[in-house]
Amino acid sequence: MRLSFSNKSGDGRVSRWIPKLDTVAITLSGLCAIHCAALPLLMLALPFVGSHEFEETLRWSLGCVGVLIVGLGVWSHRNMRAILPLVLALALFVACGVEGAHGPLEIVLSLAASACLITAHWLNTAACRAHASGSHASKLKSGVVVSGRTHQCCD
Repeated sequence: MRLSFSNKSGDGRVSRWIPKLDTVAITLSGLCAIHCAALPLLMLALPFVGSHEFEETLRWSLGCVGVLIVGLGVWSHRNMRAILPLVLALALFVACGVEGAHGPLEIVLSLAASACLITAHWLNTAACRAHASGSHASKLKSGVVVSGRTHQCCD
């Protein structure tokens, strides 16, 4: 299937994939949280899972997926609530990569980043569903209405 990046009224070709991609991103973020929480135990049995390269690759991958999917969602539904937790997650990932952020500090930063990513994707999915049902962003709790336009989104 060819993805179109058109954002015309009634065009749901891209936006219908956003909830599915958000689900994948939430799952990946959750796996990251599990990985970070279980890492001390895994270090005893599987040293290669805790390698620095694996950690960096996972953080970059999760950050890129988050920016892409939340960005597409915000572009479609115009609700900006997911941006703050996404930016916070990216900042925490950068903090994890700073020299000296190892051991317990890295675990806490990674878990906090995963929680922020999960929150961003959850908010994005909620905004997509509200927008798809014809609701305005203002009907979401603490929602910010950026555009009064209504069009097909996130089927």
